[in-house]
Amino acid sequence: LEPGDAEVLTNLGLALKKQGKTAQAAECYNMALEHDPACAEAHHYLGVLLAGQGNLEQAIAYYQEAIRIDPDYADAHNNLGMAMTYRGDLEEAVRSFRQAIAHDPWLAEAYNNLGGTLCRSGKANEAVSHIEEAIRLKPGFASAHNNMGNAMFVLKKYKEAVVHYSKALELDPSLKAARANMEIVKKQLTKQGTK
Repeated sequence: LEPGDAEVLTNLGLALKKQGKTAQAAECYNMALEHDPACAEAHHYLGVLLAGQGNLEQAIAYYQEAIRIDPDYADAHNNLGMAMTYRGDLEEAVRSFRQAIAHDPWLAEAYNNLGGTLCRSGKANEAVSHIEEAIRLKPGFASAHNNMGNAMFVLKKYKEAVVHYSKALELDPSLKAARANMEIVKKQLTKQGTK
C-alpha cells in the first residue's frame, strides 16, 4: 500500500460498516491510521464505531483527535456533541454542535441535535429556531419533526406538538420516540379536555 492508501482503507471501512461488518471496518480504520496517523476520517469513523458500541469515552477521544487534526471537520464536531449529550455534558454538547454548524452551515443534523439538546437543557424557545433550520435544510427529516414536537410540548403548545409528531411518524413510521411522544401529548390533551 502507498501512503495515500489511508483514504482507500477508510473508504473500505465505511463500506464494510454499511454491510454490518464492524470488526472488519475497525481493522480497516486502524490500518489506515498505521499508514497515516493524521487521517482525521479514520479517527472519526473509529469514534462512530465505538460510540455505537457504547464506548463513549473512547469515541470522544477519537472525535477529539479528528478535530485536532482537522479543526473544520463538521461531522466530527457533530458526533462529539452527540457523545457529550449521551454522557450528560449538555453544555459541551451545545458547544460542539455550534462548532459543527460554524464549519458546515448546511449540516441539518447539527441544527437538529443542537435544538434537541437545548430543549433538554430547558431552553425550548431557543431550540425552536435551530430545529426549524434543520427542517428547512432537510424537509423529510423525521427526527427533527420529533424534536420540534418535543419543543412544542415543553412550551405547552400541545396541538402543535401533535402536528410535528404526526409528521415525524408519516416520514418514518418506525420512529419509536415519536410514537411514544404522541401518546404522552395525547394524554396531556385528554387531561385538558382538548382533542
